[in-house]
Amino acid sequence: MAEPTRSPTSSTLAQLSMPRVASQAAAEYIRLQIFHGHYLPNTRVPQDQVALDLNISRIPVREALVTLDSEGYVVLEANRGAVVTAFHAEDLRCFFKMRGFSLALAAQRCARQADPVVIEMLNEVRERMFASGSADEFAAHSEQFNRHIAEFGGSPRLRAAIARYRNIVPGNFFAEVPGTREVESESAKRISAAIAGQDVDGVMACYLDRGREHAERLISLLAERGQLSED
Repeated sequence: MAEPTRSPTSSTLAQLSMPRVASQAAAEYIRLQIFHGHYLPNTRVPQDQVALDLNISRIPVREALVTLDSEGYVVLEANRGAVVTAFHAEDLRCFFKMRGFSLALAAQRCARQADPVVIEMLNEVRERMFASGSADEFAAHSEQFNRHIAEFGGSPRLRAAIARYRNIVPGNFFAEVPGTREVESESAKRISAAIAGQDVDGVMACYLDRGREHAERLISLLAERGQLSED
């Protein structure tokens, strides 16, 4: 089995300690520990240690675990506490497919409307993505691109659905998973062109292709690290 990746750095811990709801900080910290292989599948989350690491009480930690249970990171079990869920390839493929499909529905509405203002906004953000010098800058522009899609093409319920599919990889997805930045850049180019050309079917294909490629890169990374369950 490959060695798990590094523990969260002091800078990461400092970010988690920034003013925010304590339960949110605890949830992100636990996500990081699970993703980097420090909390192993089928083991209990050490709630006392999390509280100690973040200098908070156990109450926000328990609140965080309820959130993580709803996201699939852990399962709350009677008499066992919160048990870490294993990563499964098919689950990851489904996650990215559902996220891609929900975003594509909003993008299809943008394509039907073909609003020149929206198209110009998407192109401007896409150009900033290509020019980004850092993974953090790139992630911010990618998020803005998808936010425009959801804002101008999504209904309140669809936007709520899109928002649920955001935490499969904690931290910066494009920094954590090799090759995904290139996939995202090419996808944004194709999506912008499909919307401008009112290619409704093409928009759906772009998002599903992107999701599939992101999923396979994440699966490869977890497999290399020995974190992918074969059950």
